[in-house]
This record gives sequence, structure tokens and C-alpha cells, in this order.
Amino acid sequence: MILIRNLVKKIANKPFLKQVSLNVDTGELAAIIGPSGSGKTLLLECITLNTPWHRGTYQFQGKVISPNTFTSRQKLKKQAAYLKDTLGLLPQKTGLQNVKQGVKEAFPFWKRLLGTNQETHMEAMDLMEKLGLLDLAHKPVMQLSGGEKQRVAIAKAIAKGAKVIVADEPVSGLDPIRANEVVRDFKEMTRKSGVTLICTLHRLELAEKYADRIIGMNDGTVVVEAKGRPLEDDERERIYQT
Repeated sequence: MILIRNLVKKIANKPFLKQVSLNVDTGELAAIIGPSGSGKTLLLECITLNTPWHRGTYQFQGKVISPNTFTSRQKLKKQAAYLKDTLGLLPQKTGLQNVKQGVKEAFPFWKRLLGTNQETHMEAMDLMEKLGLLDLAHKPVMQLSGGEKQRVAIAKAIAKGAKVIVADEPVSGLDPIRANEVVRDFKEMTRKSGVTLICTLHRLELAEKYADRIIGMNDGTVVVEAKGRPLEDDERERIYQT
């Protein structure tokens, strides 16, 4: 689904992403790992067109994406969701109400006007049931844990039509047990929905346990790409060498 070749991103005329190349297939949980300052977050910004790049090719679902064209931006806006600080959720609303909002936003304009609340309700409930989130349906978002909010945010993004969901350090600040639960839930949601999830992780053990693909970065470039297996010792050294 995502194919990037030789991507270069400069800041103040200095390369921060240097000839980055990677693949991510449909329905994968891809984990980007690497030391602080290796370019992980900047790569996510490029993948979601939140920042342009200077050179390189980027294909999304077989279509060439340009950071400077309206058509590319609109395509990514509809099909790629970037989960940031607020996660795009309404804290006073329940999990179900937030997902219903996502369903409504995916409707064409005429259906927003003519569609019934019951239809929206049923689509949202069906999606939450499919993703195993019915226990969160009637709880206000403000009462949910960080991991639960992220699960609802993913459901809302899927309801809006997202095919790729990107998250930057989604388990940062969580204790090891909770972090394990959150990434495990992410894995299960990708399996059930077929949506691709790309996230940065600072805990290698979580990437090796749950990720379908591990993308290792160091000094602004991809130095390791491993699919369906733990890393070798020499691969870990390449990623975390100073």
C-alpha cells in the first residue's frame, strides 16, 4: 500500500531524512523504531503530508503522491489519519457518539442531509462491535484511559474512511503492562479491520512482539526493515549505534 523510495527532507537546507526507502503492506501493523533524533516523527509527518519533502517518490495504493498538489493532499486527508495530542475526539461525548460523528463525516453531502440517525447509530455500533469496543460505547471519552481513547480514535478514523492510521509514540508514558495491552489491542484492530497502522515505538520488545513489520532508523535513514520476525543482534546494533 505504501512504497517510499529515496525520500529526502531538509530543514534549513540540512538533510534530516536521507534517502529513506520503505514498504508497508495493507493491513500491517508497522513499527518505526530508533534512537531519539533519528527522524521517526519527521517521517510520519511526511507520510501524512503534514510536511513536504524535497526529493524521492511516494506511492499510496499504487498512486504517486506529491506533497505539493491539491489532489494528493485531498486523497491523503480522506484515507490517512494522524492521531495526535487530542486524537480528534470530543471529550464530553461517549465513545459511540464520537464514532457516529466519524460515520456522518464519511457520508456524501446528500446523505448527511437525508440519512437517518438510526442508520448512523447502527453503522457506528456495528463497527464498534467488530473492533471489540462495545464496552466503551456509552462511556464519556473524558472518563477513558489513554489507551481506550486511542482505540476509540482509531474506530472514529476507520468510520471516516481511513485506510492508514499513523500514531507517534502511542504508548509513551505508560507502564509496561498498559503499554503491552495498548499495542496488543492495536494489533487486534488491524487484524479485524484490515486497516494499516504505522506507529513509532520506543520499546523494541513491543515492536518485536506485535509488529508485522519493523522499520529501524538511525541518523535520518532506514537501516533495517524486517518483516514477520525479531531483529538479529547486528540489526539492533545498526539501529542503536551512536
